[in-house]
Amino acid sequence: MDHGIVVFNGCGVSPVRIAREVAERGFESLFFPEHTHVPVASRRPDGRSAEGYAHSYDPFVALAAAAAVSATLTIGTAVCLVTQRDPITTAKAVASLDQLADGRFVFGVGAGWNRAGAGQPRHRPAHPDGAPGRPGPRDAGRLGRGRGRVPR
Repeated sequence: MDHGIVVFNGCGVSPVRIAREVAERGFESLFFPEHTHVPVASRRPDGRSAEGYAHSYDPFVALAAAAAVSATLTIGTAVCLVTQRDPITTAKAVASLDQLADGRFVFGVGAGWNRAGAGQPRHRPAHPDGAPGRPGPRDAGRLGRGRGRVPR
């Protein structure tokens, strides 16, 4: 079984050092999250301060540095906040990074969270997998094949 690491890339250690250490310890992959828009008084969904998020690196820049110092690590975003990015610029960054990493890039995407709506769904519809308010594995499989939408 392969194991990977997700590291908040604003923790005061350079992405180059993190990548070298992760690879030296035998891990298969390294993922960096993204936090592009962090208001000064922002709070995480759990109530803790999100102030440190403002110091995080752009994940594509940090992952390019990581890819340059390791020929084996799979690298990726955990997650890229695609709703906060220009789609053409993001597509170019993804394609460039995948080329620079010799195909070792995994593009994890998401919409992020906001303080007002974090964990507060308005409705809790039943889904085919039985999990209220959340898409399940069957939904993901259907969506991944381009066959529909998650029921609302």
